Amino acid sequence: MSHYLFVVEGIHDVAIISKILMLMEFKEVDRDDQILKPMDKLIIRNFPFYKNSLNVFNKIPTFYKKEDTQVCIINAAGETKLLKVLNSVLKKLEFNEMELIDKVVVFCDGDLKDKEEKIVDIVERGFEGKKNKIDRFSREEILNQTLKIIEVEDFTIPFEFYVFPNNKDSGRLENILLETINQVDSELLYNVEEFLKNIPNEYKQEWSVENSKYEKTKIACVGSVLNPGVANGVHIRDSHWISKETINNSQALKLIYDYIDNILTQK
Repeated sequence: MSHYLFVVEGIHDVAIISKILMLMEFKEVDRDDQILKPMDKLIIRNFPFYKNSLNVFNKIPTFYKKEDTQVCIINAAGETKLLKVLNSVLKKLEFNEMELIDKVVVFCDGDLKDKEEKIVDIVERGFEGKKNKIDRFSREEILNQTLKIIEVEDFTIPFEFYVFPNNKDSGRLENILLETINQVDSELLYNVEEFLKNIPNEYKQEWSVENSKYEKTKIACVGSVLNPGVANGVHIRDSHWISKETINNSQALKLIYDYIDNILTQK
């Protein structure tokens, strides 16, 4: 049995990777007794309180399985939490359980940075105030895309960063999604863009090249017209925006699909 752990920034990432897995004929696992070791250790058995917060809608891992392969997707709820969440997840596993993991991938947006710059940024944020290691892992090893367990000699977990949009240049997953929406709902997307031009500036003050709020707004508007009352993540996963056709017509999306496919077929 092969086991893969994906840690992502947010719910859109979960939705798109889920849809890609579904197109690869993976099935979502919705029963805890169907999740095999070591991934069963990642199931949340108790209400996942964080301090005094009841905001736990995105804390539950998503599991997929196909034949002898299972994938767990963890939503870190923000790029600054990627390494913290990865560390907390792996702390749940014993050494012999970590040995069963075939690969760990951290997926993130490049934003205004290319891949190498983004990896440095994530590592610096992840290790802020923690000197040169987080529990079992060192800053230098993660910078080199290696998960080496400090206290265990000659043992590493296969590990990589994948930086959207194309694992090389700056950009965001939302840019890829808007490209695919333009393929299948171009007229609606155009009208949404025209509508947003007429929105008073007071509502657009936080829109910036530094974030993806404008892009998220366009996606939300298109999604709400097509399927009112449905969350973006649900619509992304269940819509026709991500399909075999749009994947073949989008270079960046095809790169993501091929990357995941290559990982999951390596035996």
